[in-house]
Amino acid sequence: MDASYDLHFDFDADGGADFFKNVSTFIASLDELNVAICSYVDSEITTRVILEGVENGSLKAKVKDVLKSIDSDKIRSYVKDPRDAIADFLIKAKDKLIELLEDDPKQLPYRVDDIVCEIIEDSELKSYGYKHNKTTLLRAMSNLSQSTKGFKMPPRINLKGKEREVKSGYEFSADDLDGAIEQKSEFKGAFIIKKPDLAGASKWTIINGAAIDVKIIDEAWLKS
Repeated sequence: MDASYDLHFDFDADGGADFFKNVSTFIASLDELNVAICSYVDSEITTRVILEGVENGSLKAKVKDVLKSIDSDKIRSYVKDPRDAIADFLIKAKDKLIELLEDDPKQLPYRVDDIVCEIIEDSELKSYGYKHNKTTLLRAMSNLSQSTKGFKMPPRINLKGKEREVKSGYEFSADDLDGAIEQKSEFKGAFIIKKPDLAGASKWTIINGAAIDVKIIDEAWLKS
């Protein structure tokens, strides 16, 4: 099963030369988000967001996540219907991620991984296994969020019966990643190069409250 859902663009507020270009960029960003979410299960799964139809007199579009490439045989050993399981997983994950983007975008770097993993844990896909791909997911969320800047009114998406605004409040930074902690250190002391001792070994003498002798083993540096 391929999952369908609704997108709503405010044509009255945004109608202009770049409107359809912005819509196209937004849909491409949704596709990137799909791939990032699927990578938690299998990096070889590919999707394509396609436009099914547009309601007369408005820019309310029905779109579908089409699973282009999925190794059903590999997953079927663990999941009864791989396509249904992946489609359901995509809808639930997107809904939760976009809800957080709407309500509290600053929490995305701390929550995205848990959101996707919890959805997998509560599904048939848990038996198949999964891996974390936080960087790719955050970049995709950033691109989706930033793609809305061309609109005067945020695009809206209805994935699970509730329409949510897709806001421009998140932009990826390397500081959002685990371990990207700025560390500052300061060393106060003195380095003295000592002449070779009786054994012919040169040493650093590091004086920092106490003297420490450290052998220099870089022969090329010593000869230079």
